[in-house]
Amino acid sequence: MIDQTVIDRAQSMTGIVVGGGEPVLNFSTETLLLNLNSDQFVSVHFNGTVLPQQSFLDKSSRLPHIRYVFSIDGVGERFEYLRWPAQWDQVVQNVLWLFKNAPDNVEFGVNITISQLNRYYQDEIIDWANQTIPHNRQGKQTHVSYNQTGDILRQKYLDDLDKKRNLDWRKLFPLAIENIV
Repeated sequence: MIDQTVIDRAQSMTGIVVGGGEPVLNFSTETLLLNLNSDQFVSVHFNGTVLPQQSFLDKSSRLPHIRYVFSIDGVGERFEYLRWPAQWDQVVQNVLWLFKNAPDNVEFGVNITISQLNRYYQDEIIDWANQTIPHNRQGKQTHVSYNQTGDILRQKYLDDLDKKRNLDWRKLFPLAIENIV
């Protein structure tokens, strides 16, 4: 939830990044969008597991500089591993729906969080983005941005996670095996 004090302070900023898991589910995000100035750049990051309400889309339409950024760290089974318990097919359906139904002013972006597991698979994500959401309806190319986690993953952690989830990180990310100790 975004505090009203933050919403009030945001009005004086030139750019706003709204992050989280799914800020489109939070009505305070809509309040923020409603209270921003039309000359501000707004970037809303979400993982695409759910669709926003029509009221969210309506409030987005009043801002000429707004970008929906999907957090996509892999495709297919790799995405499901990294964004567990999200389902890839559902996310793709939601992204396609938003691409078709978002207001014309909305730009699209993909943000990739690079970890030891997916650093060798970035091209798959970029290829997917270029094929699925290559641009907005005004022709502006989909923006790709990156976050870095650093080399924080360890084999024991991933092996323990695999036991809980009944998965196999080595099978899904074979190029990463020698980089994880």
